[in-house]
Amino acid sequence: MNADPTFVYEQQMARVFGLEVLHMADTDVLPYDYVTYAKQIQAYLFAAQARARDVSMVSLDFDAALGAASRFAGEAMSVMAKQLAAKGDTTALNASLRAVESDLLAPEGLPGRTWFPAHHICAG
Repeated sequence: MNADPTFVYEQQMARVFGLEVLHMADTDVLPYDYVTYAKQIQAYLFAAQARARDVSMVSLDFDAALGAASRFAGEAMSVMAKQLAAKGDTTALNASLRAVESDLLAPEGLPGRTWFPAHHICAG
């Protein structure tokens, strides 16, 4: 069964990805937004913490995860400041921004999904 038999969704995604590629190709500094990413991580953790309380799993300790998310948010703000202030040769900054993507992956890939190892994603 095909979820999109007329390929309307695929066509729209090709348009979105095409526009994103053009946007990224036309900028000096890659427009990666780790501030929004960090805020979303924090929101997910707060929601998980609230859900754990709702189902009486109060023994779950979210302190380490929330602390890491807070540090990530602080670093994201620092990176955003560098992105906004970047002038001249931005090669090193862009390389660092791209490296974050692979740094966030588990080297062994996704658990239970041997067909999706991280080294295939990072090998580009």
